[in-house]
Amino acid sequence: MHGTRGLFLAGVALLLLALLEPLLPDRTPLAWVVFPVFVLLAAGLATLPREGVAAQWRARDLLTEPRAVPRMARRLAWPALLNVLLLPKVFLALYGIPHLSPFTGLLLPDIVRRVAVVLLFVLLLIPILYLRSSRIYAPDIKARRPKDLAHSDGSHAAREVLLWMQAAIVVAWGWMTWPFWRPFPLLAWPPGAASFGLDVRGVGSIAFAIAIPVLLWTTMVAHLALLRDLRTQRRWRKHPGRTLLASAHVVLAILAIVLHAYNMLWIVRYRSAALF
Repeated sequence: MHGTRGLFLAGVALLLLALLEPLLPDRTPLAWVVFPVFVLLAAGLATLPREGVAAQWRARDLLTEPRAVPRMARRLAWPALLNVLLLPKVFLALYGIPHLSPFTGLLLPDIVRRVAVVLLFVLLLIPILYLRSSRIYAPDIKARRPKDLAHSDGSHAAREVLLWMQAAIVVAWGWMTWPFWRPFPLLAWPPGAASFGLDVRGVGSIAFAIAIPVLLWTTMVAHLALLRDLRTQRRWRKHPGRTLLASAHVVLAILAIVLHAYNMLWIVRYRSAALF
């Protein structure tokens, strides 16, 4: 269950739990379900770099793929949809900010809160499916475990770079959005397991805050590798469609990361102001 496969299964499980949680009895031991899902999320993130390396090789295969342009164009639907849902007016309204949400006064607060949790998991699934969709570039290129590679294989260095950059993003985004997922006591001191037994919101908040920028970064690096090859091999004039579409993927990924950070910081500021 490595990489996006583990992340996808964990995201679907959290989404189903968020939808079914109101129907469960009050004393249902959610911790027995939520904790394994959290472990699956952590394992998926830890093994994501190997899939990022495979995505880079698939992107580079587009240099010689005759159907590269339509395939790259179809994949633009994922980051475009993510950017639309991350637009502040859309995201903050669906998240349930009282003076921005159209549901205020029409739906019960518990229903609005449930909609916000479902939104987090839907948005988490989009970049996961976006990265997995890179398989249409070259289906024969699979993510391989480090032990299955030769010691001299250059994929080891590429994977380590992705791993260190991913760790930096997790630390930076986790620290920046700390007030957003602050009710998650497992990462507090002393650590506790209350987040697993109460509901799925705690796991959803930290997954939304950290996993989305990591997934977008991994996809963006693959297209940056393609742009680098186009430039170094002087093919960018010969293949303007590939160059334009790869640039569009990079721009949309950067825009989604910026919108994600803006929404997180806006909610953090809103919560801080609400305390006074």
